[in-house]
Amino acid sequence: MRKFLKWSVPLIAVALAATTLLPASSASARTSSTLYKLELISIMCNNQQDTIGPDKVRMYINGAFVDGPRSFHRGDSHTFTNTNALFTGVATIEAWEEDGISNDDFLGSVTVSQNASGGGIQTGYFDALKHAKYTILYEVTPN
Repeated sequence: MRKFLKWSVPLIAVALAATTLLPASSASARTSSTLYKLELISIMCNNQQDTIGPDKVRMYINGAFVDGPRSFHRGDSHTFTNTNALFTGVATIEAWEEDGISNDDFLGSVTVSQNASGGGIQTGYFDALKHAKYTILYEVTPN
């Protein structure tokens, strides 16, 4: 048993050190930290959620508020100005309809991948509610 411990403990220690102590360049090669910019271009109301009065829509990217509330009737659109966020991997655009007397309504979300970078203007749809339909245009570019 002592012979086993005499030789195995140093070998185990060397094996562990070799697998856990990586050069910084190796660690960074495995995880991409390239930033991408998600730019919201415009949103259009194809069918509004509220039956009385306009929808009041707020926009979020990755949970952070970026725009609104904006009033929409069917056929209305809005062009965003400087509404963007930086991300790596994927980003989520969400639309919420603000309600004064009840809980806000989730209109939907669009998941955006960094792979969309360089693909020009993309189209997404918010259609989580039966009667609410919105179209969003966005673009992903390297930062």
